[in-house]
Amino acid sequence: ARINFGFGGISSGEQANTVMTVSQSGEVGIGTNTPDESLDVENGNIRLKSNADGSTGIVRLYDASNTESGQVYPSAGDLRIYSAKDVLFNQVGNVGIGTTNPTGKLTVKSAGSGVPLRVINSSDQFIGGVIETGTGSGQLSAGDGTGTTTIALNGGGDSWLTSGNVG
Repeated sequence: ARINFGFGGISSGEQANTVMTVSQSGEVGIGTNTPDESLDVENGNIRLKSNADGSTGIVRLYDASNTESGQVYPSAGDLRIYSAKDVLFNQVGNVGIGTTNPTGKLTVKSAGSGVPLRVINSSDQFIGGVIETGTGSGQLSAGDGTGTTTIALNGGGDSWLTSGNVG
């Protein structure tokens, strides 16, 4: 059983002009009489428009324990995906991780000493990355695929090579 909302009113039977359906199990269908999900929109768009301060028009994501895990929302023409560390896709095609102002196609802001950009192989072993050292300088590193760093070019200290030939 379901309830159909249409131009001719509300009914529990078929209507040729049905625009919204609520199924017996609570699924809502817009553009369909047979919704497959909690909200099923077919042949249409969903519009969420934020207010001036951006506190509405937000898709909030919660985990099974009812803890908010993230948000998807518009902001001045940008698409923001918020989690513990902000991810931003701006309107000129730049992506920022940990920053709200990506100045290149991919801008990753370090949270301090560590590896803000890490490249791993299909076995999840380190093969390259950019590291922020304890002095705040950058280090470009390459690994041998076993998790061992074999080349380090340090912008503020010693650089080294532990395998291969030079020259």
